[in-house]
Amino acid sequence: MFKFKIDKKAIELLCEVMKKNSLTEIEVKNGSRCIKLSKNYNNNTFVNTVKESSSLNEEKNSKSIDKKKSLSLENTVKAPMLGTLYHSPSPNAKPFIKVGSKIKAGDVIFIIEAMKTMNQVKSDKAGVVKKILVKNAMPVEFDQDLIVVE
Repeated sequence: MFKFKIDKKAIELLCEVMKKNSLTEIEVKNGSRCIKLSKNYNNNTFVNTVKESSSLNEEKNSKSIDKKKSLSLENTVKAPMLGTLYHSPSPNAKPFIKVGSKIKAGDVIFIIEAMKTMNQVKSDKAGVVKKILVKNAMPVEFDQDLIVVE
């Protein structure tokens, strides 16, 4: 039936580890050998590992913190779309803006890559850049605060 030898002791040991740690999935790799076990609750095929779920919780917490920050900020330039934000037109080029830069309405301040297309992000405010809120090559969401202008 099987074209490879099944290590029953390893599977039993992994089952015990899953039960003790309340895991829904576990995977162990050793070279070309791999054992992956997962529980299927309520006949759902969606399975999430513990590491992914903890990173999702951290991501949700950071998003809620970011939303709180964005609600309290005034005079910000917001993202016109979602995508990956870049500070410069190419990896070796100078960034469009820095903290302390004077900008006018219509100046290009970032580039957002969306669906393999580079889109210029133009400022809708004039002033001095007080803070850059997004790091280079980070994903941004629509209407997310990008910079604080004074």
